[in-house]
Amino acid sequence: MNNNVKDDLSFEDAFQRIEEIAQQLEDGKTELEASFKLFEEGKKLLKICHSQLDKAEKRLKILTEVDGEFQIKEEVID
Repeated sequence: MNNNVKDDLSFEDAFQRIEEIAQQLEDGKTELEASFKLFEEGKKLLKICHSQLDKAEKRLKILTEVDGEFQIKEEVID
């Protein structure tokens, strides 16, 4: 259990921890107070994941063909 969630976790690490928390909560063996702490940790991790997805959505990469070659054009969406 980690109550000090770091804001700089990668999306993959945060998501993996969310899955671990879900498994712990689903197994029914966790005491009530510990379940609340895990739930709060999961909420913080979910917020991190949402933030990173929002940032990724603001960057749009478009694959275009120019003179027979494919190029990636990156656009920032506000």
